[in-house]
This record gives sequence, C-alpha cells and structure tokens, in this order.
Amino acid sequence: MDIWGYICLPFGYLIKWCYQLTGSYAIALFMFAFAVKLILFPFGVKQQKNSIRQAKLRPKEQAIRNKYAGRTDQVTQQKMQQEIMDLYQKEGYNPAGGCLPLLIQMPVIFALYSVVRSPITYISGVASDVVLKLKETAAPFLNMAVENAKNIEEINVVSVMEKNREAFAAFGDIEIPNMQMFGLEKLNLADTPSWETLLTPIIIIPLLVLITGYAQQFIIQRLSYQPNPEAAKQMRGMNIVMPLMTVWFSFMLPAALGLYWSFQNIFGIAQQFIVHKIYPIPVVSEEEIKAAEREYKAAQKHNVKVASKRRSIVYDDDDDIPQVSVSNPKQKKSEAEQPEKTKELIEPAPLKEDNKKDDK
Repeated sequence: MDIWGYICLPFGYLIKWCYQLTGSYAIALFMFAFAVKLILFPFGVKQQKNSIRQAKLRPKEQAIRNKYAGRTDQVTQQKMQQEIMDLYQKEGYNPAGGCLPLLIQMPVIFALYSVVRSPITYISGVASDVVLKLKETAAPFLNMAVENAKNIEEINVVSVMEKNREAFAAFGDIEIPNMQMFGLEKLNLADTPSWETLLTPIIIIPLLVLITGYAQQFIIQRLSYQPNPEAAKQMRGMNIVMPLMTVWFSFMLPAALGLYWSFQNIFGIAQQFIVHKIYPIPVVSEEEIKAAEREYKAAQKHNVKVASKRRSIVYDDDDDIPQVSVSNPKQKKSEAEQPEKTKELIEPAPLKEDNKKDDK
C-alpha cells in the first residue's frame, strides 16, 4: 500500500462504520461529512484567530493605505505594500498563517473524495485485483474499452452491478452498498446527473449543490474578515463563480459526490456561525482609523527629526576635522616677488617721540 492508501485507510474505516450503522449510503455520507467536519474544526478555529489578528491591525494598515490613496503607479504601490509588510513583521503577524490550515487540509480533502468514489474498496472490502476485474466486466456496459477499465470509477461499477447482476454472478455474492435515496430507483447516488434527467428526481442533487454552495459563500462573506474593499469585491465574485463551478462538476460526476458536497456546505455554514460566535471578528470604527492615522503621522515626524539630527551630528564632526588648504604654487611665487607692496599695505605703528611732540 502506498502513502496515499494509508491516508485514505482511516477515512475508509469511518465511512464503512457509518454505512454499517445506517444501511443507507446517503445517510452514511451525512454522518461521514459531519465526522470529517469535527475532525477539521480546529483548522477552522485557527483560520478565525488569524483573521482576528489581521482585523486588529486594520486601523494601522488603513492609515498606510490612506497615505498613498489616489496614487496607482507601480513604485508607490510597491512602497505601500512594503510598509504594510513591515507593519505585519513588527506586530508579529504572518499573512500566510491562514493558508497553512488549508494546505494541511488539502490531502485530507482529496482522500475524502477518493473514499466516497470507491465504495467497493472501502465499504464492500473487495481486494484491488478483484476490483479491477469488476471494472473490466463493467466496461462494455459503460461503452468503454476493457484496456481502459482501470480508469472507471468504482461508484459507476456499482451502478452497473445493480442493473446487471447476472453479468457479475461469477464473482459470487459481493455485497454492494445501497445507493438509492428514499428507496427511489431513479434517485440512485451511483448515477450521474445529466441534462436529460432534468425532470427526474436525481436533479435534486445539483440543485442542492447550487443552493448550499451559494448559501455558504454568502455566510462566509458576511461573517469573515474582509481586509479591504477590493477583497470584498473579489469575494462577491466568488459567491457566483464557485457554486456554478460545483454545479457544473455535479453534472459530470456521480450524484454521491454532489450529495457529499451539499452536506459539506451545510456543515460549513454551521461551523462559520459557531466559530464567529465564539471568536467574533472585531469591528473597526472610523475613530480608530483616524487615531491610527494620527499615530502614524506622529511616528513619521519623529523619524524625520531623528534622521535630521543624525545628519547634523555628522556635519558637526566634519567641521572639527582640520582642513588642509592646497594653494596654487604660482600664486605663492607672485606674492614673494612683491614683498614691498605687501608691506605698504600694513599701516606702521606711531613712534614714541612723535607722540611726545604732539603732547607739547
């Protein structure tokens, strides 16, 4: 077993336990999504705390942005970003701190999708070599070549096995999960929604994906921290793009994945409410931003005075250094040739005898 298999293995045991407890793949997915959200809940708390630290720095950050407001040239923008990064470093805040929990969750999320797509391996407990033979048997029913059977999703094999049990009689009595929701044959989670199924019950899955996806994005925007208006504008765009992309994928993949996404969206909304209640994002007022601007301007003036004082100290030290004058040799020679003229320019001091005569 490779490292990916070891990552998937505990989640495989979890979803198998959920299915054995309920006997329904839909309810098992609900319990599985809830358990996974509990496991990943500390990462949501970590992201919220990181947003709180950033929100507390917003007045000082906004003071810097206001200083450069209206100046969109590249040099000014780079200087503004550098000052903001210096502020973060001084306050001990790491902007990438909120990305770390997401990076840690990514392998887990991919493992979850792999487990959901592979019910024969993780719920039925069939060995990998037998799974490959099942895929090869199902390939003609899916209009695929046997050589490409390894690319078939296990959940699609389940759909074929449910409808063509005689073709798989040679494999014995393999217990496959019950994929029907509410006992409806046309609401089978192993089937893939398509535009031809718009008037069938399975269309409920893409609709759930759309509604829950949009609701989650809306709640995240309302309850999470938005560092600036530009970020808020981008978030509004994501509110539309992300749910639509998920709906598009839900028409390309088995309905079980779409249902799992819907459950994840619902629990994501609940998590956002809980985290916001426990760790609310501080609201920054205009008075706090103005106070930060005054503090920022005072700090700037202080830095200018210190820099000016340093320059004056350097100049005073330079004045104390004796200056060596380098004169022109020709000029010295010309002055030596006219000594008499130089003497005449100096007024002679009066003699003592002349002073006596003047007194008489």
